[in-house]
Amino acid sequence: AAMAAVRALVDELAGSVPPALRNDICILLWHETVADMQVRRDADRQDLTQLSDWLTQPPVLRGGTDFAMALSETQGFFAGAGAKRRVILFLTDGEPYPLGSATAAVSLLEAIADVEVYGFNIGLTNTSWTAMLDNTPADGVPVIAPGDTDSLRDTLLGTLFGSPRYRGRDVLMDPSVLRQPLAETLSQSFEGVDSGLGPVVFEPLRDLIEHGSVLTLKDMGPAGIWSRRRWLHHLRGRARAFWLPTWGRELVLQQEALAGDDALIGTPRLEPSDWIGRHVLLDLPGQPVFRVITGASLDPLGLRLGIDPLDRDVPITTPGHLLTLVRLDTDRVEIEHRP
Repeated sequence: AAMAAVRALVDELAGSVPPALRNDICILLWHETVADMQVRRDADRQDLTQLSDWLTQPPVLRGGTDFAMALSETQGFFAGAGAKRRVILFLTDGEPYPLGSATAAVSLLEAIADVEVYGFNIGLTNTSWTAMLDNTPADGVPVIAPGDTDSLRDTLLGTLFGSPRYRGRDVLMDPSVLRQPLAETLSQSFEGVDSGLGPVVFEPLRDLIEHGSVLTLKDMGPAGIWSRRRWLHHLRGRARAFWLPTWGRELVLQQEALAGDDALIGTPRLEPSDWIGRHVLLDLPGQPVFRVITGASLDPLGLRLGIDPLDRDVPITTPGHLLTLVRLDTDRVEIEHRP
């Protein structure tokens, strides 16, 4: 799962390489020693395609999980990267062996300035060792089930682009979208048919009404600007859709939901049939939960909404918002910098 997810990450990057914002990338495979390593400077699409091909037949990793070996080449790699953002995605399916390698790895990180380390466990519930290296506490140390390539891919991409992922697409959780009012429009395209024999008939070209919104996004600092530029180029105009929360608190919970529950109890603000098939965001701080409503029925406490089982507890105070799948209304993105 790890190799497949990393390959999916590289493929995603290859499909959205901006013209003048290329990254250095290093993929290091490790166990009790460094098994293999590939480095690309200012990687273009061809470089990333070659990395993807290399990941199709990675070496078999056996033996110990020496955390220090995983980070043994980081100082030299970042020294040759100049002033670019420094990010480490650390994946492991085992605790450090020998145990002292975790402390040695921390020492290696302390020698690198301004580095962001994101740790991920695969099938390993004890996150304490990985947390020693992870210096980005906002997202914790995610634990991904073995073989769950899609979840690991979405988690890695969400980390890299600074936004969570749901069903393979970004979710725009930007605070400026929450604060700024949206100027909205409704439109539907029609075609006029003039036979010359009577009234002109207008026929709709599509059976869907287009709903447009104007979004205002604000970023502060080089890291935020870098992430936004990458994300905008990654969308490739209209090519890639993304999820946009309504922030309307349409789902108000009437009962706490526990890990393993397959239903939410909420206030019946919509008809039960209107909920089925809708996607919702449960806005837990730092750990948003996304689910699709699979069923709806009346309940003594309100409305019972069927979902896939939860992987964490959701307090009764958690706001719930509907999600809409949208895309940019343009084929080209131009970025203008002003003093």
